[in-house]
Amino acid sequence: MPIDTRPKMSDAIPHINIGREYQARVRKWNDRKIHASELEAIEDRDEIVFSSDILRDIEKDQIEAFELLACSQAIPRPGRNKELALHLLMENKGNIEAAVADLLRSDTLDWEQYQIIYGSSYLDSTLWTPEEVNAFQDAI
Repeated sequence: MPIDTRPKMSDAIPHINIGREYQARVRKWNDRKIHASELEAIEDRDEIVFSSDILRDIEKDQIEAFELLACSQAIPRPGRNKELALHLLMENKGNIEAAVADLLRSDTLDWEQYQIIYGSSYLDSTLWTPEEVNAFQDAI
């Protein structure tokens, strides 16, 4: 009589099931013809969050200075904010002066008006709650 070495379904030890019997069976999609009405019904959810085309009319040293400013202590929420800066430049349609102004007042902006930025989270720019600030200060 062969011994079944496979783990039982009630096994408390985590394991990975390997083998064809554990694989999902999915019908092939590429054999099916997609009708134009189906394509039209699919919601277009992509959006451009940055395009290098806006940099075309801006000098390279201006862009570098803008990125340095974004990472400096002059910004209300200092951190590595190059991505935020470029998103602001995109929101301002390549107008670097307007993007600088927005960057300098980034703590008072109504972010809901900036669709590219609203809801985004940026590296090293997460806001701390007052409790987190107090806990950090107490720890040092």
